[in-house]
Amino acid sequence: MKRIALMFVGFLTLALVVGFWAFSSDTTAAVGKRADHSLFDMTSGDLGARCRTTTSSPFIVYLSVRAINGPATVRVRFQDGSLIDFPLAENESFSLQQAAGTTNGVDNTIRVRSAAGNLVGWMSASRAAGTSSLVLCNTIT
Repeated sequence: MKRIALMFVGFLTLALVVGFWAFSSDTTAAVGKRADHSLFDMTSGDLGARCRTTTSSPFIVYLSVRAINGPATVRVRFQDGSLIDFPLAENESFSLQQAAGTTNGVDNTIRVRSAAGNLVGWMSASRAAGTSSLVLCNTIT
């Protein structure tokens, strides 16, 4: 009886270890996700959003914003400090889909803020096809 109990405990332990390994996140080896997103609302105090690659590999950035409570200017800033402004009229929306992460120190991080006015929106990123990129997005507060 004691032998059967020990075998049962052994099999149970093995099952738990295998189960944990099989269902654990694939982010244990490196930080990041295959895709991530961030919502922001500048009328409630958010300052914008940021998406980045954590593996210095190509990724795709998606952005959808709307000017709220007046005109606004969307500012997309790259890691190296270069930027692009997109002016919007009140209640006008804007979206983009662009590749990033192809030049170390230049476009591994993309930030979206307002140069003027209030914006609400969604920013997301995903790995580029055929790559093993990992990405992270967060709201800037």
